[in-house]
Amino acid sequence: MKKFLWCNLLFFLMTTCQARPLLIGTISDNPPFSSYASQQNQFYGFEIDLMLEICNRQKIKCQFIPTIASRMVNDLTSGKIDLVLASIIIPTTIVDEPVIFSKPYLISYAQFITNKQSPINQLNEIRNKKVGVRLGTLFHGTMFKNFILEMYNNQVKPVLYLSMSDLLSALQNQEVDAVCSNAVPIRYWYTNNSGLFKLVGGKIPIGNGYAVMAKIGEENLIAQINQSLLQIEQDGTYVAIYSRYFGITS
Repeated sequence: MKKFLWCNLLFFLMTTCQARPLLIGTISDNPPFSSYASQQNQFYGFEIDLMLEICNRQKIKCQFIPTIASRMVNDLTSGKIDLVLASIIIPTTIVDEPVIFSKPYLISYAQFITNKQSPINQLNEIRNKKVGVRLGTLFHGTMFKNFILEMYNNQVKPVLYLSMSDLLSALQNQEVDAVCSNAVPIRYWYTNNSGLFKLVGGKIPIGNGYAVMAKIGEENLIAQINQSLLQIEQDGTYVAIYSRYFGITS
């Protein structure tokens, strides 16, 4: 009997030690949400700190994997990653993709930006202009595109780019007249480059908030994440992480 118990204990310890970390896809050029640190695959940012806190509470080791928006769903469904944490906006309509979302951890907004010397100063002046938006997963690839088309009654020309870096380069090179993307990174780039860019209009609500994304079948994992998010909000940890990157009054 003792031998049986010791064998079971040994097996438990071996499987526990060998359990692989939770693989989380994220983006390397999305400050203040997520950015590369000095070493490759070492990230920092608001979303990174938030996920590390979730993993700590769930007693799970996290490993962040660089990905790009256009392949996130494929990375999930193929098992390359377990979760996506990359400013994913919960769509307002049902999407025909094998994914599920956590509860939102931040309200999602869109923001327009243009070059400092651009004649565009108001939102109505973007009509009939070329606007850069990010290419993404199937629904994110069309979310900002559809958003600006609806906003301007199809009287605008969306131009798709792979990353935020590509968007800002296109803007500086005058390939587009303005850019529309997530308000948080847009305002980050504006704050740190106010001599190059200017904001156009204010924040505009889009989608149902930012969330962690998993593939269908990982409902238990999402439930665990939701539980930790609720605890983090209730005990003041969320405010501490938020203020670290945005300030209390942001």
